[in-house]
Amino acid sequence: MPHRIVVISDNKATRERFKSEAQVVPLWSDLREAGGKCFVRLKCFDDSFRQIIAEPRWCWIDLDMVLVDDVTPIFQKQGAFVMSGVELPPQPVNGSFVIADHGVAPELFTNFKNNLGLWQNNVKGRGLRYGGSDQAMIGLVANDKITKVTRDDGLFCYRDDIAPRHLWAYESWKRRSLVDGLSHEPTGGAMPVGARMLQMNGPWSPWSERVQTLSPWILQHYK
Repeated sequence: MPHRIVVISDNKATRERFKSEAQVVPLWSDLREAGGKCFVRLKCFDDSFRQIIAEPRWCWIDLDMVLVDDVTPIFQKQGAFVMSGVELPPQPVNGSFVIADHGVAPELFTNFKNNLGLWQNNVKGRGLRYGGSDQAMIGLVANDKITKVTRDDGLFCYRDDIAPRHLWAYESWKRRSLVDGLSHEPTGGAMPVGARMLQMNGPWSPWSERVQTLSPWILQHYK
């Protein structure tokens, strides 16, 4: 598919690494001090983001995502606002992967201050037991606009679908009512059948020793 890669990062080493093969943009600081480190990404929904991405449709994808097969069907998913729906219930979306048309949900940025109380009640106050910053805010404010990418599309989560549950205190999360129980069992290290792309939530980075030990195949796919 025709595409252009833009690397947006607050890490100088990352920007240096990619500057010869992609447009590189320093990460802005808008919303950084609001209480969640990923809130800055909500500026992508503001009209000012057209100054960086002039094309009518854009995608953000975390730099630690692992592509393990042809991802064309995922990127061809129809909808003005497409996002990972692979997240611990009851939370509806995950912030690792977004495809959107410009102008689809400007209120995520322009109305941020008014929405912050909603986020605080449902994240910090555990009203809906949502977690995270940008993904929780998007789920609270714009969930009805989103077409979800799911496991049926080939998007899996390393933490939820591969890593043994005892390694991330899953039972403790359930006891504290921080997560509804997942019905499926993790593979214990093997790649899930039908996987095209993996989101690496939290500390489950593709460069971490425990991930590479559990899943040696990660190294052949992560570049």
